[in-house]
Amino acid sequence: MNAGYPVEGDYQICITEAVSNDECINATSIPNSSFNANCSCSVVVSGSCYGSTPSLTNDHDVWYSFMATSTAMAFSINPTNGSSSASGWVYASNCTTSLGTINAAGITLNNLITGGEYKIRIIAKTSNESPGDFNLCLRELTNDFCVSPVILTPQAGSTCGSPTSGTTTDATPSNPSFCPHPDIPDVWFQFTATATTHLIKVDPQTTGFYPAVYVYRKSSSGASCDLNCIQSDISCSFVSDTIDFMSHIVLLNSLTAGFTYLVAVANRLDDSPSGDFNICVLTPGTTMNVWSTVSETYNPSASANAGQYEFPMKKITLNMTGTTVAKTVTQMVVNTTGVTNTSDVLTAKLYYAGGLTPGSIQGTMSEFKSIKDAGEQSPILFGAAVANPNGQFVFNGTQNIVGQTGEYKRYFYLIYDVACQAVIGNELNAEVVSITISSTNFTPFEGVNSSNTIAAQNRYYTKANGLWSASATWYCGVPPNGPNILPITLYHDVTVDDIRQTNDIVVKYLKSLHVLSDGVLTLGQSSQGSQTGYSNTTLSARWGIINILGTLNVNGNLWVGEYSSTDNNHFGQLNVAGVINIDGNDGTAEGSGSSNITIGTTLLSGSGFINILDPTYDNAGEEFNYNVRLNTNKTVDWTISFGGGDDNSLVEGFYVKMIGQTTGSGFPTLRVKDVIINGGLLSEKREVVVASTVLPCQNLTIEEDSELIGTVGLSGHFVNNGFYTSGLYNNNTGVIVCADNFGFNTYSANGQNQSISGTGFFRANATLPYPTSHSANSIYELLVHSNAAVFLETPLNVAKLMIKSGTIATTDTSLLSLGYAGNPGILCQTNAGFQYSGLEFTGTFETWSGGGIHGPFRRFFQNNTALDYKGFMPFRQGSAMRNMGFKLKNNTLSGSITGRFIAADYGNRCLPLMNEQGIHITNVSPSGHWKFNTDNLEGNYDVMVNSNGFMKRNGGTITDLTNVRTIISPNIPTYIHSNSTTIAGPSSLSKVLLENIAFHQDTFILCLGGGNNAMGPDVSPNTYIVNSIQDTGPGTFREGIVTTFCNDTIRFDQSLNGDTILLSQILPPINKNVTVIMDQGQNIVIKNQSNQVILDIPAFYEMELRETNITGNHTSSPLIFNLGVLILDNCRISNSGIANSQPILLNQGNGEIFIKNECEIVD
Repeated sequence: MNAGYPVEGDYQICITEAVSNDECINATSIPNSSFNANCSCSVVVSGSCYGSTPSLTNDHDVWYSFMATSTAMAFSINPTNGSSSASGWVYASNCTTSLGTINAAGITLNNLITGGEYKIRIIAKTSNESPGDFNLCLRELTNDFCVSPVILTPQAGSTCGSPTSGTTTDATPSNPSFCPHPDIPDVWFQFTATATTHLIKVDPQTTGFYPAVYVYRKSSSGASCDLNCIQSDISCSFVSDTIDFMSHIVLLNSLTAGFTYLVAVANRLDDSPSGDFNICVLTPGTTMNVWSTVSETYNPSASANAGQYEFPMKKITLNMTGTTVAKTVTQMVVNTTGVTNTSDVLTAKLYYAGGLTPGSIQGTMSEFKSIKDAGEQSPILFGAAVANPNGQFVFNGTQNIVGQTGEYKRYFYLIYDVACQAVIGNELNAEVVSITISSTNFTPFEGVNSSNTIAAQNRYYTKANGLWSASATWYCGVPPNGPNILPITLYHDVTVDDIRQTNDIVVKYLKSLHVLSDGVLTLGQSSQGSQTGYSNTTLSARWGIINILGTLNVNGNLWVGEYSSTDNNHFGQLNVAGVINIDGNDGTAEGSGSSNITIGTTLLSGSGFINILDPTYDNAGEEFNYNVRLNTNKTVDWTISFGGGDDNSLVEGFYVKMIGQTTGSGFPTLRVKDVIINGGLLSEKREVVVASTVLPCQNLTIEEDSELIGTVGLSGHFVNNGFYTSGLYNNNTGVIVCADNFGFNTYSANGQNQSISGTGFFRANATLPYPTSHSANSIYELLVHSNAAVFLETPLNVAKLMIKSGTIATTDTSLLSLGYAGNPGILCQTNAGFQYSGLEFTGTFETWSGGGIHGPFRRFFQNNTALDYKGFMPFRQGSAMRNMGFKLKNNTLSGSITGRFIAADYGNRCLPLMNEQGIHITNVSPSGHWKFNTDNLEGNYDVMVNSNGFMKRNGGTITDLTNVRTIISPNIPTYIHSNSTTIAGPSSLSKVLLENIAFHQDTFILCLGGGNNAMGPDVSPNTYIVNSIQDTGPGTFREGIVTTFCNDTIRFDQSLNGDTILLSQILPPINKNVTVIMDQGQNIVIKNQSNQVILDIPAFYEMELRETNITGNHTSSPLIFNLGVLILDNCRISNSGIANSQPILLNQGNGEIFIKNECEIVD
């Protein structure tokens, strides 16, 4: 009824049953079975407000109650069955205190009390404001999902005053895409940063639970029921140590204050046990903190050998953060718990760890080394060593800890010196009771704790510097002599001054082994003769010092020095002032595996000898291996020999590598004073092979019946009395380099004279037969870079020749040849960078800037050479270029030209040479001439010479180039017409050209000639007067034949008339063009006294006889023998003896006879 609103009319009254949960006091209880897990709403509470009455407001409502099962729960409500709206409120159990409003979007309450009772009031309406229906969803929110993390509040400082508990028990995997940890159960926490640096500390509370922690930036888009709550990862893969109850920390830097971050705590692995834990978010700032300490057995699987010096027993770890307010360790208490018999321990020591690199933080090395290795910092002894420890003992000291950013560890090591007479089978152990750090006592967590069993002595150790023979030097007495004794480790400086035999030796960092001049130290046993065994010993001084003044015999491997793989630091030293003998081969497999000698340091000195007697038996390593990593080259005055032993290899001979590694382009080299090859031949598997780019040395000697294969770099002399093979497999490898400073990035010019000599042979590659004649000597390439000369004292053929600078001096018996039949060879004047191979010279005749050859040089030609460089022949006299070049015009053959420059005046006899190349040649330069001969070439050619700096005959400078020509002589002091097409002078004396002349298979001379005083005063013929009929002496016909010059005339004094000149001896052959004239009517007779030739005219010479009478006996030879040109003018030639078959005038070869006027020839 509407009392108070009186309205007249008819009414229907409906009375319904009262709603049971109409009031709060009668709220319907929602069972836990109706609660959903996290994001699910598969179970709902369906209800209706129909029949309800208003409670707190003028709306029809109903009430529910529930018992909270977790601190966080979520609620949502939706209208159903045509209702248009539904809403609700969560109240405390008093029905009046509202905790939040529920709608379709839902509400999450995070501060509920587990087990507490709460009420829910719901209003549902239809569109006409009538009571409606609804569905209510309740969700239990656990931190098993990132959407419902437990809220953590960052705490100030480093102390966790109020930790939050958590557990991964019954948790499920989240499988986030950031910091993925698939299929590993995890739970979630959340905190809002109050600083840029926070530290998460997780303390396990369950045995076997080792938490992993992952941190993420929370998404700002709000919560959702999937992993969209993660925006990005901050810190991944923080997996803890597997030590029960030890705190696990994660230091977070570069956070943003006010940002919200998620933390996932997970099991260590997917099959790891779950467990309980406490978690805190701390704000330690930069203050140094020790969060935990751990003591664990250093190496549980290791045996402690009797007599072992400094056996690492325990590793003590300090887990820390922070850099300021430094911590100081002042005491460590230890107990011998677990030691079977404390008399087995002579000394206990405590070391603070070293550093990994120079300048690194002390205490950071996670491996114990009582003697540091190269580039590391040594450990620091903490307190005093404790002798004969028994029960509890204490180390007191002061060790400041230097911090660093982030999380870090610092290490201590408990060390035992094991007694020499320790009982085999007894056990060693220790317990670290406590550590005092800045007045705070820490009881270390115990990691792996297992005893180490004592085994038999397996090595000798030093305990002090001293003589090898002194007992005070050794930890367990002086090692006995013998090839099979226990190995030796030198922790100190040891000196050998007598005769010792031993097995393997290790020399530790910066410790030294000295063998004095009277000392002999042998590792293993000699394999000379029939002896076998003990040939695989090792002397290792990777970072130690070896100083040999006496004799060191290593039957196996010697290793000195080692470079750093990350920088150019080198460690280890080797001084060889005495003798080192290396032999890792005893003729059996026992000695296999040795590389004989490996050097990894540049700290080398001495002027002694290293003898590598035999190649390794069945291994393909290097018998000499220089293995540094440094961008520089090293020179040392050693003599290294290969050979002298008596055991062969099954695989190959000696391999030598004298080039190291580099940090850039190029390579570092080791150059020694002398290398002696005395091993044997390739067929014997005793050859020496260069296993690197080059074998650098000052002097190289190959002994008889020995062979070297590969590229050599020489700064001194090469004596080959055996066999040098430049390449192993083909013709395109192997170089003899005559230079200096071989190696990284470049090599320089040598300032000293060098030589290549010996009685041995050279071959281009190992597939070719050994030469049997020195004329067949050949290599692939000869490279010369010198400020002096390389004297070639044996014939040598090269396929490639580079003369970067300097001179190659040759002789007639040591001819240098470029190319061979069918291959013209390659001429070079420079190379690419540091490469040991030249780049072909492709310039013009005038652009050559390299060195040259002093002496004969042969170059091969194939067909034509249209380009200057293909026929270029570099000659020099001192520093002056005297180059020669050929262009072959129409040659179809494969032949050669041999030439040389001779710094001598060829003379101006036989001048003038009329009508030669458009001028009259009236003189030649005295500065020198070129001599050449050809072999198996045809057609025409141009020849050019560099005569720059030539002088005139009177000493003046040649300036009139118009009247300069190159003229030719057939290797006799006369000049002939060249028939050249050249008709003009050169533009420069650096290239004087003689064009289009014909090949002759003879020797020719090229001179620089000129006309019109261009080469000095014009030469005029002279007249010689015969005024004596005697055979010899002044004024005789014989003296005229000998002393006249080319084109001179011999005449007879008027006092001689009707006389006979009787020749008792043969006249010398005519060696110039000469004319003999008798005046008409003088009737002088030239006669031989015995059966002999009177006039012998060789090829290329011309003789004219005018009014001359020659007679004599020619029973066995003609009176005149002509191969040249003979001109007879009014002459009589007659026989004064018995006629025979021999002609009175014999003309042969290309000889020509011209008769003028009347001549009488009577036989």
